[in-house]
Amino acid sequence: MTRIGRRRFLAVGSVACAVGFAGCGLDEEGELVVSNTQVHYQEGDRRYRYPQDVGARITIENTLTETQTVTLEATLEHEGSDGNWDAVATKTQTVEVLAATSRIPFVVFESVAGSDDEARDFRIETELVE
Repeated sequence: MTRIGRRRFLAVGSVACAVGFAGCGLDEEGELVVSNTQVHYQEGDRRYRYPQDVGARITIENTLTETQTVTLEATLEHEGSDGNWDAVATKTQTVEVLAATSRIPFVVFESVAGSDDEARDFRIETELVE
């Protein structure tokens, strides 16, 4: 019976682990996407400077292997009494998203809400411009 030395065992074990984990890393074909948007509005909310401000929390995910800098274009839309969505305001901001992470910028649209509006009356449309 041949005895395997500690160094040889570690070398073989390391190679086996490397082969086993090959392909489990980040996908070279990853993407940069907006995965979630949330509208935040409540009349008189103390987070904002003015009571008619509407906020939006936007999640940007980067599944690429490199940090990405992108311009986020967010358009706040309001549902009219006819059921159609009309653009109220558009904001842009540059966002840096580290590799294999997500970033959640908060965008504030100032003085856009009316006295009868609720959060469900608004939605956010987004576009990432590289």
